[in-house]
Amino acid sequence: MSDFESLTEGLLINNNINVNANVIATPPKIENPFLDKPQEDVVIKPAVQKPIINQNRNATFFDPKAFQKELRAQSIKKNKSYHLASENITAYDIAGGCSRSVFYRINNVPAKYYGNKWLPVEMRCTIGTAVHDFIQDNCGVFTEQEVCLKVPSKRMSTRLDCLINDNVLVEIKSCNYTDMKEIIKTGRPRIKDFYQATLYKYLLENHLEEAKLQKPTRGGVSPGLDKYNIEYIQLVYVCHELVSGDSDSMDDAVKFAKNLKKLSGSKQDPFWFIQTVNVDLRNLDMSIYEKVVVDKMASIKKALDTNQLPTMDDKYIDKQACFFCLHGDICKSQP
Repeated sequence: MSDFESLTEGLLINNNINVNANVIATPPKIENPFLDKPQEDVVIKPAVQKPIINQNRNATFFDPKAFQKELRAQSIKKNKSYHLASENITAYDIAGGCSRSVFYRINNVPAKYYGNKWLPVEMRCTIGTAVHDFIQDNCGVFTEQEVCLKVPSKRMSTRLDCLINDNVLVEIKSCNYTDMKEIIKTGRPRIKDFYQATLYKYLLENHLEEAKLQKPTRGGVSPGLDKYNIEYIQLVYVCHELVSGDSDSMDDAVKFAKNLKKLSGSKQDPFWFIQTVNVDLRNLDMSIYEKVVVDKMASIKKALDTNQLPTMDDKYIDKQACFFCLHGDICKSQP
């Protein structure tokens, strides 16, 4: 049995692997900060009054609570726009998405509330994008970047991070310190990340001709080669934060980070927080893992084509993802 044999059932719900534990930790329930009355701005007057500047003019300051209100409004606008424009299955849907959530989104089922239930996820996404841009903009080894894989026959539209020649597929992933600790200790990628890369490999090697005929999405490019033979998957992990459950104080957080740096074995490396996992596919029976992504892709496509909502006993229902799902309330009312 290969080291990755245990990933076969990685996308199934009724197994012992929590596919969501390594992606976003569920935050503690907090009270709505907007129920509090906003504090009045405090104007500090100079000790010596001089008529150089109009001192009756009020000063405006950054207000964290007001910012959260603005951010919430922006998240509602962005999420609603994304859902209304969504037409295709994505790699994220296959790697770890709930089949019902995908069905609701692509069918433009209205959500009761489009805002993110945990606003810090907005900053986390922005940091993740910046991490990708930083590596891609400053590395010359990649021969292709942001490669679009649109396959209408599968209702699939996605985009991989990087390719090196015709045989190395590279995915860049930001993660928290807890995930990084597990990655360093085991030397293995997160399950979702591996399946996401497996999907890209499958599309490149089996639906390349169809993908090359499609117009690339904004910011992406069409595949540049006429044939790919992916022999290696490289996951580049960049840890950037401690999740709320990691530490009870800043002192604990600093200690956690120092211990993780020591664990990485890169004490003198200023970029110790970047780690890679290289998977040699030549020693793996990839048909096992490709079968999983192909089956899930076909299952979701069938539900969309027949307009049949997946039942609650569907093997690709992910009840652990309900907290972040915009259609959670609607889903609970439907068998």
